[in-house]
Amino acid sequence: MAFSDVGLPGEVPWKKMSAEELESQYCPSQWGVRLRAEEALRTYSQIGIEATRRARATRKSLLHVPYGDGEGEKLDIYFPDEAAEALPFFLFFHGGYWQSGSKDESAFMVDPLTAQGVAVVIVAYDIAPKGTLDQMVDQVTRSVAFVQKRYPSNEGIYLCGHSAGAHLAAMMLLANWTKHGVTPNLKGFFLMSGVFDLEPIMYTSQNVALQLTLEDAQRNSPQLKVAQVQPVDPTCRVLVVVGQFDSPEFHRQSWEFYQTLCQGEWKASFEQLHDMDHFEIVENLTQKDNVLTQVGPHPWQPFRGRQHRSCCSLLDVQTRSSRPAWSTWRNSVSTKNTKKVSQM
Repeated sequence: MAFSDVGLPGEVPWKKMSAEELESQYCPSQWGVRLRAEEALRTYSQIGIEATRRARATRKSLLHVPYGDGEGEKLDIYFPDEAAEALPFFLFFHGGYWQSGSKDESAFMVDPLTAQGVAVVIVAYDIAPKGTLDQMVDQVTRSVAFVQKRYPSNEGIYLCGHSAGAHLAAMMLLANWTKHGVTPNLKGFFLMSGVFDLEPIMYTSQNVALQLTLEDAQRNSPQLKVAQVQPVDPTCRVLVVVGQFDSPEFHRQSWEFYQTLCQGEWKASFEQLHDMDHFEIVENLTQKDNVLTQVGPHPWQPFRGRQHRSCCSLLDVQTRSSRPAWSTWRNSVSTKNTKKVSQM
């Protein structure tokens, strides 16, 4: 079945695209301007592996901690030098289109954040085809509940995800915490280059492993549900981030999710990061002087109302009032390379 057979013709931009164009839109490695697709993926993996090796060698940590009974239900916890329960906790969910990636190559931000007094948790989940999307969402939910139960005196839990991981983090906005016996002290969400409406994914090669039905996609699309959900904590902030060199569809997904958040009662912000592609957003989290890892003298203080001058800090961002100029930007990037590359 072709995606053009679903819904009303012209209902949303992606339904007007050819299958080849849609495939390209959801293949982020094709849209970078610094590296070819294969090299971009290889570089991303190498940086993640090295950052994780360094973090495990130099930081206090608890590795492969089980948050459930499943073989893949593990997480790594990295602590500041002066560890205590009363710390802010930053949980990261890796990308990989729900079918690749690992916590063992995802500790990008550990060094700069632990140096500033933040505990960092890198979460593993069962990727496809072993895990279904419903199972992944459940695992991520249980990992958050686990951290809250283990560290009940925390100074706030902040969820961050990249690409597919941003989707999983966003699904926590919809979580029913009652059945988990705890309400996490959620203070912030950082959603980086995510996919929030999963229906387009059904009509790309990524669905070969995922096997999403329309019902699966709709059930797991925060874009369709979040406006009707009341925030557990009205002070909780949501930052939606996209790279300048992400594809137009990734720009649309992020912008429309931000708009949907604003229609509800969420405190949301949107930021396009200048001169960054889909992978650089995360790669640059290894840098202590990067705008995304500058938390200031008091961790996460900007979420408590302070203003900083950094124009696009992950922790201090001004809401943009203008819609991204997708058509103008798109014309500046070559799309001649249409080779299908499975990646985030």
